[in-house]
Amino acid sequence: MTRERGDSVNPINLPNILSLLRLAILPFFLSYLAGGDIKAALYAMGGMIVTDVLDGYTARRFNLVSRLGKILDHVVDKIVLLTVSYTMCRVRDLPFWVFYLILLREVATLSVSAFLWKKRNVVAQSNVVGRVAGVFSVITALAYIFEHPYRVPLLYLTLLAMFLSSLNYLRIYLPHILNRRKDRVPV
Repeated sequence: MTRERGDSVNPINLPNILSLLRLAILPFFLSYLAGGDIKAALYAMGGMIVTDVLDGYTARRFNLVSRLGKILDHVVDKIVLLTVSYTMCRVRDLPFWVFYLILLREVATLSVSAFLWKKRNVVAQSNVVGRVAGVFSVITALAYIFEHPYRVPLLYLTLLAMFLSSLNYLRIYLPHILNRRKDRVPV
Protein backbone atom coordinates (compact mmCIF):
# COMPACT_ATOMS: atom_id res chain seq x y z
CA MET A 1 0.00 0.00 0.00
CA THR A 2 1.44 3.37 -0.98
CA ARG A 3 1.06 6.53 1.02
CA GLU A 4 -1.75 8.79 -0.23
CA ARG A 5 0.40 11.82 -0.98
CA GLY A 6 3.83 10.63 0.08
CA ASP A 7 4.05 13.46 2.60
CA SER A 8 6.13 11.43 5.05
CA VAL A 9 8.53 10.09 2.41
CA ASN A 10 12.04 11.53 2.36
CA PRO A 11 12.28 13.28 -1.02
CA ILE A 12 15.94 12.29 -1.35
CA ASN A 13 15.31 8.70 -2.34
CA LEU A 14 16.19 6.24 -5.09
CA PRO A 15 13.24 7.02 -7.41
CA ASN A 16 13.96 10.76 -7.37
CA ILE A 17 17.68 10.17 -7.86
CA LEU A 18 16.82 7.99 -10.88
CA SER A 19 14.70 10.80 -12.33
CA LEU A 20 17.60 13.23 -11.91
CA LEU A 21 19.98 10.68 -13.43
CA ARG A 22 17.69 10.49 -16.49
CA LEU A 23 18.00 14.24 -16.82
CA ALA A 24 21.80 14.02 -16.43
CA ILE A 25 22.04 11.40 -19.22
CA LEU A 26 20.07 13.59 -21.66
CA PRO A 27 22.96 15.88 -22.74
CA PHE A 28 25.10 12.83 -23.52
CA PHE A 29 22.35 11.35 -25.69
CA LEU A 30 21.93 14.65 -27.55
CA SER A 31 25.68 15.07 -28.05
CA TYR A 32 26.13 11.52 -29.33
CA LEU A 33 23.14 11.79 -31.66
CA ALA A 34 24.20 15.17 -33.04
CA GLY A 35 27.76 13.89 -33.47
CA GLY A 36 26.60 10.82 -35.39
CA ASP A 37 27.69 8.29 -32.76
CA ILE A 38 24.51 6.22 -33.00
CA LYS A 39 25.78 3.35 -30.85
CA ALA A 40 26.64 5.67 -27.94
CA ALA A 41 23.35 7.55 -28.44
CA LEU A 42 21.45 4.26 -28.16
CA TYR A 43 23.27 3.36 -24.94
CA ALA A 44 22.39 6.76 -23.49
CA MET A 45 18.79 6.39 -24.67
CA GLY A 46 18.69 2.94 -23.05
CA GLY A 47 19.93 4.49 -19.82
CA MET A 48 17.17 7.09 -19.93
CA ILE A 49 14.54 4.41 -20.59
CA VAL A 50 15.80 2.18 -17.78
CA THR A 51 15.87 5.03 -15.25
CA ASP A 52 12.35 6.07 -16.34
CA VAL A 53 10.99 2.56 -15.79
CA LEU A 54 12.89 2.00 -12.55
CA ASP A 55 11.96 5.30 -10.88
CA GLY A 56 8.24 4.51 -10.97
CA TYR A 57 8.73 0.84 -10.16
CA THR A 58 10.95 1.47 -7.13
CA ALA A 59 8.67 4.24 -5.87
CA ARG A 60 5.63 1.93 -5.91
CA ARG A 61 7.40 -1.30 -4.94
CA PHE A 62 9.24 0.14 -1.93
CA ASN A 63 6.56 2.62 -0.90
CA LEU A 64 8.72 5.64 -1.81
CA VAL A 65 6.05 7.58 -3.67
CA SER A 66 6.52 11.23 -2.83
CA ARG A 67 4.81 14.40 -3.92
CA LEU A 68 8.17 15.70 -5.18
CA GLY A 69 8.74 12.46 -7.08
CA LYS A 70 5.42 12.70 -8.91
CA ILE A 71 6.23 16.24 -9.99
CA LEU A 72 9.89 15.58 -10.74
CA ASP A 73 9.17 12.53 -12.92
CA HIS A 74 6.48 14.46 -14.80
CA VAL A 75 8.75 17.45 -15.46
CA VAL A 76 11.81 15.37 -16.41
CA ASP A 77 9.69 13.34 -18.85
CA LYS A 78 8.56 16.56 -20.52
CA ILE A 79 12.10 17.98 -20.72
CA VAL A 80 13.37 14.74 -22.26
CA LEU A 81 10.49 14.48 -24.76
CA LEU A 82 10.77 18.10 -25.89
CA THR A 83 14.56 18.10 -26.10
CA VAL A 84 14.74 14.81 -28.00
CA SER A 85 11.94 15.93 -30.36
CA TYR A 86 13.70 19.20 -31.11
CA THR A 87 17.01 17.42 -31.69
CA MET A 88 15.33 14.91 -34.01
CA CYS A 89 14.09 17.88 -36.05
CA ARG A 90 17.62 19.28 -36.24
CA VAL A 91 19.62 16.11 -36.94
CA ARG A 92 17.03 13.76 -38.41
CA ASP A 93 14.04 14.38 -40.66
CA LEU A 94 11.38 14.79 -37.98
CA PRO A 95 9.19 17.67 -39.20
CA PHE A 96 9.35 20.81 -37.07
CA TRP A 97 5.55 21.04 -36.94
CA VAL A 98 5.64 17.84 -34.86
CA PHE A 99 7.92 19.50 -32.32
CA TYR A 100 5.58 22.51 -32.09
CA LEU A 101 2.56 20.24 -31.68
CA ILE A 102 4.31 18.32 -28.90
CA LEU A 103 5.42 21.59 -27.31
CA LEU A 104 1.84 22.87 -27.32
CA ARG A 105 0.57 19.66 -25.73
CA GLU A 106 3.29 19.61 -23.08
CA VAL A 107 2.82 23.28 -22.16
CA ALA A 108 -0.93 22.67 -21.85
CA THR A 109 -0.55 19.59 -19.65
CA LEU A 110 2.11 21.27 -17.53
CA SER A 111 -0.14 24.31 -17.09
CA VAL A 112 -3.07 22.14 -16.05
CA SER A 113 -0.80 20.20 -13.69
CA ALA A 114 0.48 23.42 -12.11
CA PHE A 115 -3.08 24.71 -11.72
CA LEU A 116 -4.22 21.45 -10.10
CA TRP A 117 -1.28 21.46 -7.74
CA LYS A 118 -1.58 25.10 -6.71
CA LYS A 119 -5.35 25.57 -6.66
CA ARG A 120 -6.72 22.07 -5.95
CA ASN A 121 -3.83 20.39 -4.10
CA VAL A 122 -3.92 17.54 -6.63
CA VAL A 123 -0.76 16.14 -8.19
CA ALA A 124 -1.41 14.93 -11.74
CA GLN A 125 -0.13 11.42 -12.27
CA SER A 126 0.73 9.35 -15.28
CA ASN A 127 -1.70 6.68 -16.38
CA VAL A 128 -1.74 3.68 -18.70
CA VAL A 129 -2.76 5.68 -21.79
CA GLY A 130 0.09 8.13 -21.18
CA ARG A 131 2.54 5.28 -20.72
CA VAL A 132 1.42 3.74 -24.02
CA ALA A 133 2.00 7.11 -25.72
CA GLY A 134 5.46 7.14 -24.13
CA VAL A 135 6.26 3.70 -25.54
CA PHE A 136 5.13 4.86 -28.99
CA SER A 137 7.36 7.93 -28.61
CA VAL A 138 10.40 5.78 -27.90
CA ILE A 139 9.67 3.44 -30.83
CA THR A 140 9.22 6.43 -33.14
CA ALA A 141 12.44 8.04 -31.90
CA LEU A 142 14.28 4.80 -32.67
CA ALA A 143 12.69 4.68 -36.12
CA TYR A 144 13.93 8.22 -36.81
CA ILE A 145 17.40 7.46 -35.44
CA PHE A 146 17.69 4.49 -37.79
CA GLU A 147 15.81 6.26 -40.61
CA HIS A 148 13.41 3.33 -40.79
CA PRO A 149 11.08 3.37 -43.83
CA TYR A 150 8.00 3.13 -41.56
CA ARG A 151 8.99 6.08 -39.37
CA VAL A 152 6.27 8.38 -40.76
CA PRO A 153 3.37 5.96 -40.11
CA LEU A 154 4.85 5.33 -36.64
CA LEU A 155 4.95 9.08 -36.10
CA TYR A 156 1.24 9.37 -36.87
CA LEU A 157 0.44 6.47 -34.53
CA THR A 158 2.47 8.23 -31.83
CA LEU A 159 0.63 11.50 -32.39
CA LEU A 160 -2.68 9.61 -32.17
CA ALA A 161 -1.56 7.97 -28.91
CA MET A 162 -0.55 11.39 -27.55
CA PHE A 163 -3.92 12.84 -28.57
CA LEU A 164 -5.78 9.97 -26.85
CA SER A 165 -3.62 10.40 -23.78
CA SER A 166 -4.51 14.11 -23.73
CA LEU A 167 -8.21 13.26 -23.93
CA ASN A 168 -7.79 10.76 -21.11
CA TYR A 169 -5.91 13.36 -19.06
CA LEU A 170 -8.83 15.76 -19.60
CA ARG A 171 -11.36 13.07 -18.66
CA ILE A 172 -9.55 12.40 -15.39
CA TYR A 173 -8.69 15.95 -14.34
CA LEU A 174 -11.49 18.12 -15.72
CA PRO A 175 -13.79 17.27 -12.77
CA HIS A 176 -11.03 18.42 -10.41
CA ILE A 177 -10.72 21.70 -12.30
CA LEU A 178 -14.45 22.40 -12.50
CA ASN A 179 -15.79 21.03 -9.21
CA ARG A 180 -12.88 21.40 -6.81
CA ARG A 181 -12.82 17.63 -6.24
CA LYS A 182 -10.03 16.46 -3.96
CA ASP A 183 -10.64 12.73 -3.94
CA ARG A 184 -7.96 10.29 -5.02
CA VAL A 185 -7.07 10.38 -8.70
CA PRO A 186 -7.09 7.02 -10.58
CA VAL A 187 -3.77 5.89 -12.04
